[in-house]
Amino acid sequence: MPAQVEIIEMLSDIAGINKIGLLSPACDYAMSFAGGKEVKRYMDGSGLYTMNIQLQGKGTDQAALASQLCKICDLLTYRKPRTFPKTDEWEIRRITVGTPPAPKGVDGETWFYACVLSVNYYYKPRKD
Repeated sequence: MPAQVEIIEMLSDIAGINKIGLLSPACDYAMSFAGGKEVKRYMDGSGLYTMNIQLQGKGTDQAALASQLCKICDLLTYRKPRTFPKTDEWEIRRITVGTPPAPKGVDGETWFYACVLSVNYYYKPRKD
């Protein structure tokens, strides 16, 4: 499985989000990929990368929705670096808030909020 998929799955488990992808009628919160880039590449093929993850939420109570997204951001960004999930192939170095929770739209009485987290990780490909 690609490192990016493993990372988003592990972070969604920590955050208590069951949906990876776009919001659907059946879910209140979801995580999805929002781009990224290579920061630095080393001669052995390893490198530092940044992957952006969009957190999305929907609900009728704006305050509760914004509060929950802020709690998830705090949970993931204020962790000690050594407590992040890691494998032999990758290691999360830092998570920062790229865009804080904000309203993105409303449909009737349902509000849609989103924020973006920037995940900085070290990746060393396996030599299979």
